[in-house]
Amino acid sequence: MTRPNDKPTLLIADGPGGPTADWYLPRLSDRFDIHVLWRPSGNQVSDQLKSDLFATFCTASVIESNTLMSDVLLKVAAQRNINGVLSFSERTTTDVHVAAEKLGLPGTPADAARRLQSKLEQRRQMRAAGIPTPAFRAIESLEDLRQAAKEIGKPCVLKPQVGVGSASVHPVELDSDLPRLWRSVEQAYLADPRGTGTRHFVLEERLIGAPAHRDSRFGDQVSVESLIQNGLITHLAVTDKLHLVPVFRETADITPSTLPEPLLEEIRALATAAITTLGLDNCAVHTELKLTAEGPRVIEVNGRVGGGVTQMLHYAAGFDVVNALADIAVGAPTRIQGPLKFRRFAAYLTPQPPVGVRTVRKAPSQGDLLAIEGIVSAQVLKGAGDPVDWRIGTAAQVAAVYAVGDSPTDLIRINQYLNSPSLFEYEWETDILELSDGK
Repeated sequence: MTRPNDKPTLLIADGPGGPTADWYLPRLSDRFDIHVLWRPSGNQVSDQLKSDLFATFCTASVIESNTLMSDVLLKVAAQRNINGVLSFSERTTTDVHVAAEKLGLPGTPADAARRLQSKLEQRRQMRAAGIPTPAFRAIESLEDLRQAAKEIGKPCVLKPQVGVGSASVHPVELDSDLPRLWRSVEQAYLADPRGTGTRHFVLEERLIGAPAHRDSRFGDQVSVESLIQNGLITHLAVTDKLHLVPVFRETADITPSTLPEPLLEEIRALATAAITTLGLDNCAVHTELKLTAEGPRVIEVNGRVGGGVTQMLHYAAGFDVVNALADIAVGAPTRIQGPLKFRRFAAYLTPQPPVGVRTVRKAPSQGDLLAIEGIVSAQVLKGAGDPVDWRIGTAAQVAAVYAVGDSPTDLIRINQYLNSPSLFEYEWETDILELSDGK
């Protein structure tokens, strides 16, 4: 326990995805004593910048690539008077909850956190609870894929049981060459450091979307951003998404949603049912849903902050996700009152290279992007001459942009410009696997 006037001590497992250290450390360092565990990327420049940042705001320990994060969390906690453990990253969230349970600190049950990593296990659990889910089968071989495609029926979707950012997610069409598709997806996933290095996939029925927005430029998917503390679920916002680009990659999230309130109530209720069924507690939850003619359907549930969510809620509603999650981690009241009160719209924009390109020929500067009216933060991730790989999912993005506006139309216009040849030009591959999203 902390003594009066002492800061609580927070142990953070840093990792890719979610708010970065330059966002969360300035917001937390005045309230908490922080120790960060992190793995260098191997890029000397970025690693040095990160090391300098940690030296400014907190203490930090480097974790070797072959060391389990959960083991180090427990070791460091044994040496310090830790009041909470926290992660904003998909890659370290499960380790944090496993450690929290062993330390008797607030978190989600370790078994639930582990199951949440598996798209197969969470689908099994939701189906057993009566939550509508698409038909699915476990896939570990080409023969499994052939048999499951017959049973489920085409079109369907093949995806890793454990994966992020639509990586190695591909449509299976009526005329798909299954052996060729399996080889391509298998090779890509086994080579992806974000994967498990195994051939564990899921084939599932493809949900047919039925967009419900008045503006046809919106897609048929939404997400619900939620926080849970001691079993109390607070839905902060529903986020709209524009149409995906092949292969299942996101280019724009816009919050708050402009869907009619009765449908929003149905979406929030379904998110509540999924969260409750999966046994989640004391964490952030990002629930992705598909809008269909039969009603919203859960695509997947993630026990962490969604990509771009932290910044969007800051720009649109002045809400501090980072401090709210830190309060949950140490067991302090969060004083959350949701849904939030929005004063404008905010978007997270991730322009994607087209299927079939291999290199960026022309790219804007950060200054070029910041000069666009409505853009409040921008990072150019791929410059002229850099290779790009559309096969790795949404992580293929060539820029990360946050924008604000008085209406979604303002933000859609910015997104269209970001994805136009006016800013990025590419060189093309000569031989690619024909893929589409089957929309």
